Amino acid sequence: MSPIDTYTAAIERALATTRLGRARINAIVGEQRDLLEELASDGASLSDELGTPRDYAASVAREYEGVGYDDHGRRTTPFGALFASSRRRIFDPEDEKILQPHLMGLGWSINWGAVAVKAGWLRPDDLDATTLANTPAAARVAAWLTPVALTAGAVTVARRAGASGVGPALALAASMALPIASLKHRDVRDELAGISLATLLSAAGLARAVSETPRAGGRLQAAAVFAAGFALSGAVVVVPLVAATRG
Repeated sequence: MSPIDTYTAAIERALATTRLGRARINAIVGEQRDLLEELASDGASLSDELGTPRDYAASVAREYEGVGYDDHGRRTTPFGALFASSRRRIFDPEDEKILQPHLMGLGWSINWGAVAVKAGWLRPDDLDATTLANTPAAARVAAWLTPVALTAGAVTVARRAGASGVGPALALAASMALPIASLKHRDVRDELAGISLATLLSAAGLARAVSETPRAGGRLQAAAVFAAGFALSGAVVVVPLVAATRG
C-alpha cells in the first residue's frame, strides 16, 4: 500500500466514526487524496508534513464533522469557494448541468463549462493536459486584469459621487476579489475559476457603488452593470480555455 493509500484509508476509518454520511465521507476522502498527491508531487514527506496517518486522520475528522454537504456529497459551507473541488464546478465541461447548487453555501452558480459545450465552443473531452498547457498567456493576463479593473472602477465611482454606505461593500469586494484573482494554481482551470469568482465579486462592488450615486436611474444602471459583470465572470474562464483548444 502506498503512503497516499495509507493516509486515505486512515482518514476514511476516522470519518466512519463521525456522524457524516457515506456521500460526505467519499467527497472528503477524494479531496484529501488530491491534497496528498499534490504534496507528494512536490517531493514532500507526508509524515513530516502531516504527522502519522492516524493523527492526521483524527484532525481531518474533527475539521469536517461540522461542515455541511448537499445530497451529492458536495460542500455547502459559505466558504465552499475556497476549496478546489467546489471551484471546479464553475467550469466542468464533463457535467452537463448548467446550474450548480450551493457553491457559496446557498443559492446557485453557473457551470460555464456546460454552457461552452452546449454552445458548441468545445467538447467535454477537449481539455487534456497538453491543451491546457497551451492556454494563451495573454488571455490569462487579460482575465486577471478584469476583476482588478472592476474593483478600481468601483472605488472611482464611489469617490466621484461621494456615495455613502458603499464602503463595506467595496472593501469586501476588493479584499475577496483581488486575492482570489491573484492566486496561482497548477491547474489553469482552477486559476481561471478563481478569477471568475473574483470578477463576480468585483462586479457586485461596482454595481453597489453605481446604485448609490445620486443621479436618476442609478439602480437600473447598477442592474445593468451587474449583468455585464456576470457575463464577464463567464468570459474570463471560457475565452482562455476555448482559445487553448484552438491553438
